Amino acid sequence: MHHDAQFAVQLAVIIISAKLFGRLCERYLRQPSVIGEIAAGMAIGPYALGAIPLPGFGPLFPLVESGQGEGALHGLAIVAAVVLLFLAGLESDLKKFLRYSVAGVATGLGGAVLSFVLGAAAALWLGGGKGFADPAVLIMGTVATATSVGLTARVLADRHKMDTPEGATIVSAAVVDDVIGLIILGVVLSMSTSHGDGSHAGIPWAKAGRVAAKAGVVWVVMLVVGIVFARPVSALLKRLGSIEAGTAAALGLAFLMAGIAENAGMALIIGAYVMGLSLSKTDLRHELARGLSAVYHLFVPIFFCIMGMMVDLTRIHTVLLYGLGFAILAVLGKVVGCGLPALPLGFNLRGALRIGFGMAPRMEVALIVAGIAVKRGVLGTDAMGAVVLMVLVTAVSTPSILCLLFDARSGRRADTAEELEEMVDLRIAMPGPELADLVVNQMVRAFRDEQFYSYRLPGGMNVFELRKEDAIVYVKADGNDVVFSARPAMMQYVRFIALEEMVTLDQIFSEASQLSDMDSLKRTLLTNAPSDE
Repeated sequence: MHHDAQFAVQLAVIIISAKLFGRLCERYLRQPSVIGEIAAGMAIGPYALGAIPLPGFGPLFPLVESGQGEGALHGLAIVAAVVLLFLAGLESDLKKFLRYSVAGVATGLGGAVLSFVLGAAAALWLGGGKGFADPAVLIMGTVATATSVGLTARVLADRHKMDTPEGATIVSAAVVDDVIGLIILGVVLSMSTSHGDGSHAGIPWAKAGRVAAKAGVVWVVMLVVGIVFARPVSALLKRLGSIEAGTAAALGLAFLMAGIAENAGMALIIGAYVMGLSLSKTDLRHELARGLSAVYHLFVPIFFCIMGMMVDLTRIHTVLLYGLGFAILAVLGKVVGCGLPALPLGFNLRGALRIGFGMAPRMEVALIVAGIAVKRGVLGTDAMGAVVLMVLVTAVSTPSILCLLFDARSGRRADTAEELEEMVDLRIAMPGPELADLVVNQMVRAFRDEQFYSYRLPGGMNVFELRKEDAIVYVKADGNDVVFSARPAMMQYVRFIALEEMVTLDQIFSEASQLSDMDSLKRTLLTNAPSDE
């Protein structure tokens, strides 16, 4: 009972602190709320206020709860991570993800290799080891490799940039980075195991090959299965009778895929992302995202608050020079290692920097790897302090830099017709903008009657995205015009619906013109207008 009461108070403090700090950060510092959520975790964590005993409870956040391996808070972090990456997958564009998978492999490989080399070199140059083959040096290289795409996904999702070429490349590169980091970690930990004579094991090439093959096969199988069964799964979710039931079932599938990925040795967030990416090509995409909105706003701030609680501020001042040097080289490894391969693949300098800084954050994975090494006696407290400082620097700086880089300008050297999805326009002129808005709403209602799902795009404009399976139509009011955008194969169907509705509207206005009572005219128009969503 004492444990249950303590957990309830812990959860209350985390939720309130994360929301309060996040709001203050947005309103007064003009920074993304995720920075405030991380800062909240650092303030209430076991290395700060959380260590102060409370009457009847003791320390609210004992050290055991700050690790990623134990405790109820660890379970909450898992739930939040799955929700975050599942929604990031829904926000992504499957075709763009596959189109930029080659760029993702190149940038992920370049970033992982250069980050490992620079991280190990930084540890060696700054006095963290005796030679390049020293297990402590190799572990620091491994820590520098471990990207945390969750932070980047949060920033891009909040700014609706997950479906950009850079967003697709970052997530694809994160998968490659995750596999490479897993292989390096297994190899380095095997090398760090001492024999009885004090020597260390050689490079276990066979084990490295098995790990790489297993991770690669699991990733490909999950992606293929997700794509093949996306439409049957979507049909099954619709048959559950309500969007709420379908949303819950879809989230359950995300947890299933996450568990499969984790059991195969990959990060669980990769499985959750694959599930969301698979469903992103269905017409339920926005309905699922809307249904999970409340869950997202509850659990995701909890995740970043718990990540902030893992930062030990007491170790930073003793290794300030070492930690800053290590952090700078670790960031440079991702920016240069991921950015340079992106340049010959169609990205301009701005796009390359977006990808590089998007891959720069290191959070939970880096802390987990360093924690394992400390428990095995491979790393000391100074090295752990340097890792903490690197996590702090990348977590605080990356969101602000990404927000500056993701402006309205393109990150590609040229936007081809294929990248613009070959959309063509149909314009219908109206007498005035008010009538154009009315007609747009009437068209949206007509497409809903044809079993399309409608979604009003953010930004305050009267722009709707209409989806039915693979068919996508955009309709908006542009001054006095009603504009439809669709692929050429879909445009004939759009013309038919538009003509049918224009005939209906013509009949309505013909009848209305015969009415002398203005109130009756208003009632006629309101009766035929769709409900506001």
